[in-house]
Amino acid sequence: MPLLSKSDRPARTRSKRRPLSLDAPDPADRRRAVLDRAQDTGAVAELGPRLQAETDPGVRSALFTVLTEIGTPEALDALLPCLQSEDADLRNAAIEAAQTMPAAMATRMDSLLAEDNADLRIFALDILQDLPHPDAPDWIAGLLARETEANVVGTAIDRLAECGRPDMVPAIRAAADRFAGVSYIRFACDFACAQLDGAAPETEGDRHAR
Repeated sequence: MPLLSKSDRPARTRSKRRPLSLDAPDPADRRRAVLDRAQDTGAVAELGPRLQAETDPGVRSALFTVLTEIGTPEALDALLPCLQSEDADLRNAAIEAAQTMPAAMATRMDSLLAEDNADLRIFALDILQDLPHPDAPDWIAGLLARETEANVVGTAIDRLAECGRPDMVPAIRAAADRFAGVSYIRFACDFACAQLDGAAPETEGDRHAR
């Protein structure tokens, strides 16, 4: 669900007229109502609940666009609950939107990576995959050091293969050792280490020697 470009939006004029209704029966009117609230930080509380209630793709896209343009931590908080939706399109749109809000995400990433729900921790890693923030590798490495779920560990290693640093190779191998019986984690570990420092996959003898 792509965010709207400025050329996709109807021209708006500043006036003292009453804002358009977000409950209008016509999706085109609801979309205009959302765009009418662009850059209005006070509209976040009004727009956030609409995300999971809205069924029209155009209106939903406008909601994400306006919230990301507002860009505050509160605007991010309004879209993060979508990560728990059963609607995969809504979840993916929330991930993509969050990736455009690095400053706001920096204030929320520690708590998102500490969620009890393993799926939410994986979604946090998905956000970090393309989040333009210099601390992204360190957030992933920090999770990797304490993570207890194999699926989350595998995802974290995959992400570090893309954005990690050579000095993170020992931490990747240590995490893989905690899940020595999980073959896909060992494969992910070998791939990540090869990507980061050109290291060849470990042999059984290497593993026993450590």
